[in-house]
Amino acid sequence: AVPAPASLAEKGFAVLWFQARGYEVDQSSYPPDNQGYILSGIENQETYVYREIVSHGLLGIDFLLTRKEVDPKRIAAAGASQGGGLSLILAGLDSRISYVSADFPSLCDFEATGLVSAGLLGEVRRYADSNPAVQEAVRSAVSYFDVVNFAGRIKVPVQINAGLLDAQCVPIGIWNAYRAIAGRKKTLQIYPAAGHGDQNAVRWDNMIEYLTERLSR
Repeated sequence: AVPAPASLAEKGFAVLWFQARGYEVDQSSYPPDNQGYILSGIENQETYVYREIVSHGLLGIDFLLTRKEVDPKRIAAAGASQGGGLSLILAGLDSRISYVSADFPSLCDFEATGLVSAGLLGEVRRYADSNPAVQEAVRSAVSYFDVVNFAGRIKVPVQINAGLLDAQCVPIGIWNAYRAIAGRKKTLQIYPAAGHGDQNAVRWDNMIEYLTERLSR
């Protein structure tokens, strides 16, 4: 499990921390022989676990705005890997988000990266390929939660980090999502020698520096 970012609270951020990995779902909804939550309910976009994950993210924003210490005009979404992908999706859905910082985001362009990804999208692709009867249903459900399909709705400033050696969140997918973002205030920070777990401290500092600079205005 990723530890809660207490250091952000120490810096003065009001933080709602949400970890999707290891998400607790009813295991009876898992496809046969699967042990991972990422395939839960995957044959229908209405039952797919990411529908619930995204919904909880949106409800999290609702909760933050009930807190008197939170400025409703300075809400940011940030995270790494799944957290980065989810942050981009939420920004496409909810105009209350003012800034996004996404570090090596996943869920970017299933069609372009599922075949080569060693991460979540690769797991989805392998399941779809081994179950031809539901292949189209799986592709449809996952595509519904693809960052590329939300990027055109993102109008706020965005920073994205990408590693050229990342075998899980494949850089071409991140690049395609970045290009599709509608807002003009967007930056793509490239880490040429970084795989998915490399230079974590540097990437974290870069993500937080971006948010600190903008949220302190």
